[in-house]
Amino acid sequence: MASASLILNGQIVWETTRVSQNVEPSAEVVTAVFPFVNGGDSPLTILEMRASCGCTTPELDKKIYQPGESGQITDFFYVGNRQGKQVKSIRVTTDAAEEPTVLKMETLIPEMIALEPNYLFWQIGKQPEPKSVEVNIVLDHPIHITSVESSDSRVGVELEELEAGKRYRIRATPTQTESRMRSTIRLSTDFPQENPKVFKIYARVK
Repeated sequence: MASASLILNGQIVWETTRVSQNVEPSAEVVTAVFPFVNGGDSPLTILEMRASCGCTTPELDKKIYQPGESGQITDFFYVGNRQGKQVKSIRVTTDAAEEPTVLKMETLIPEMIALEPNYLFWQIGKQPEPKSVEVNIVLDHPIHITSVESSDSRVGVELEELEAGKRYRIRATPTQTESRMRSTIRLSTDFPQENPKVFKIYARVK
């Protein structure tokens, strides 16, 4: 018999359906493990695992489990340039329950960089004046912006260092505002050393 701390859905019994964790700001991949057991008297088949985000990948050793057999779903979350609290979910469908089980992975990633604003907008037909983004390093560790690049050459970008490793200013100027245009401004950093983070500012003419 399952204890009160276990979660029952049909004949599949979950040890937990929610994993919460804090990670280092340099984390690249975070994992969460969701153990389960077939608590019924017939074979159990995992039919589908559907992640809520393309940045997560659930893995399972096999699909069919005999009565009393244990297994686990391991969820891999690829952090990228994400910051703050991240909630990702997996919907697990079996042949032994009418409704899927929703597994949740909550990850708190320390904020490294604050962008104000992180979105730049020019109205079509208006003057293509320069706009600025203030960049503040909020992590208790110096982070240097090593380069700034625009995905569209029609949006020029400049980097101004206000305080090394702590404060920067990005200026962006479109060459025209007569037609719609979109650009992603990439901020490359030197942290962490093994795999430096890249942050993004979105610029639009519309």
